[in-house]
Amino acid sequence: MNFERSGIVKKVAIITLNGYFNHGNRLQNYALQQAIESLGFSVETLIVRNETPQQSVGESEGQKSAQISVNINLVKSLRIWLWKIRNRRNLANLNNERTALFKKFTSDFIHESSITVSEKSIDETYCANFDFFVTGSDQVWNPMYSGGSGLYFLYFVPPHKRIAYAPSFGVSRIPDPLQKNYRRWISEIEHISVRENDGARICKELTGKDVPVVLDPTMLLSADDWQKIIYKQMPVQQGILLTYFLGEVSVEYRKIIQNFANLRNLKIVNLSDIKDKKAYVSGPSQFVGLIRDAQLFCTDSFHGTVFSIIFHTPFVVFKRSAIHGSSMFSRLETLLKTFDLEHRVFENLDIEDVFHVDFGHVDDILAIQKKASYQFLAESLGIEEN
Repeated sequence: MNFERSGIVKKVAIITLNGYFNHGNRLQNYALQQAIESLGFSVETLIVRNETPQQSVGESEGQKSAQISVNINLVKSLRIWLWKIRNRRNLANLNNERTALFKKFTSDFIHESSITVSEKSIDETYCANFDFFVTGSDQVWNPMYSGGSGLYFLYFVPPHKRIAYAPSFGVSRIPDPLQKNYRRWISEIEHISVRENDGARICKELTGKDVPVVLDPTMLLSADDWQKIIYKQMPVQQGILLTYFLGEVSVEYRKIIQNFANLRNLKIVNLSDIKDKKAYVSGPSQFVGLIRDAQLFCTDSFHGTVFSIIFHTPFVVFKRSAIHGSSMFSRLETLLKTFDLEHRVFENLDIEDVFHVDFGHVDDILAIQKKASYQFLAESLGIEEN
């Protein structure tokens, strides 16, 4: 893909969910930065200070289990709470180690600005230095995480500077009290795309706009590109079945995963389980390296599945329980359908094929999707393909 670039280097600001605990969030931020830079731009990520009381993060591993399961299984939640109380000092140390890895990754690979923006404080002079603002990817339009803030719709900059690249709503319907604002904010974005089919439907229902579905930015980079962010001192892991769950893992699922491991005598490594201390203290680079090396990857994570596809790692997707009555599966459904991999959902899986995935067609589909996604990004940024 060759695009016509002007001689002047223009500046782009990324607005996304910030934080130092979510693998997919950090990796999509890096990937979007790299994709835009490859088109000849200078890129910074602005820090958003969310002043709303709602949770302002994406698929948060460290805080998920007790929070979302408290109304599902009170007894189990109580056991988790008691375990955390008994181990609070050790947990604090582990979380500090983990956070340090996320901050190191961010410092090494992401150009974060020292400037913050909030509903009450926007440095208009500083913002005027940027030629474009890109919101996305991740669940920046999920009202549960953003608090319904207009910052993630870029209302504070002129409309011609606003671009939405692969934002996710993370819900199947926008709550009634927020629909008026969402309708106005989306309508005022000059160049808009989304990450999943449900997002395109929501945009159509709210604004009447037909909005393209593009790749998550992590898929704009190749496997070779991702190798560059895996620290050289990280050893290759052999003989592992890797798990990474952001939702509740049932006893039944645990038994199934153990049976998978027994088939190949694999060691189970639980990335998001704080009781698996060595694995839990893993930053974004380690996350990518472990998925690359796994003999099988079991997950309910969108970005976990993305990296399985990129590295051709055999994987099984388990559906996550609905949160507050809203399904979290839409983005995974779109991803698997795009790459004709719906059979890798556990309910659809032929157990005899658990370690065998035909990735032969995937790279051709990825090349087509990548070209279309880069085309949207380039045209939105005012450059044309040669």
